[in-house]
Amino acid sequence: MYSDEAREAIERKILTADEDGLSELRLWLFKETCRLENRESMIDERMERLEREREKFQQDKERAMAKIEREREALWEKDELAEQKLEMLKDAYERLDTDRLKMDRERKQLDKEKAYNEAAAYYNADAEMFFAGVNSALAVKKRYKELLKIYHPDNMYGSAHALQMIKQEYEYLCRMYQMKA
Repeated sequence: MYSDEAREAIERKILTADEDGLSELRLWLFKETCRLENRESMIDERMERLEREREKFQQDKERAMAKIEREREALWEKDELAEQKLEMLKDAYERLDTDRLKMDRERKQLDKEKAYNEAAAYYNADAEMFFAGVNSALAVKKRYKELLKIYHPDNMYGSAHALQMIKQEYEYLCRMYQMKA
């Protein structure tokens, strides 16, 4: 702690000192010792406080790292879930597009068939032919119900025009067989 010169100066004082000087030196040494002990205890306290702070920091660091890891895993899970949802949506859109194209083709086909049937009803349907071979009131009613099922406009092959012709012929046959329409 002390340099060689300072030690030699202290040793000279001790050797040449009288009783008052030695008392003064003892008092100074006592005070210096107390001061050094106080300083040492303060340093020890600081060391303990720093050690506690270091331990607390280490614990906080470990907790933060664990939290980061949990959040990272949660983020990966969310990312995977988002990817799965995206794939499901892509598949669903592809199926919807396929179904839409199929429905468009079917609608076109149905429109063609309906147009054909309407044309056939306009040009080929003779009201008398609907009831050909009918020779009784009961047969007229039965044939009328069957024709309604076939040519009703709500059906796929139905036609409002053909249905009007059938109703006109039915009313005529009801008057002919003297039955209620």
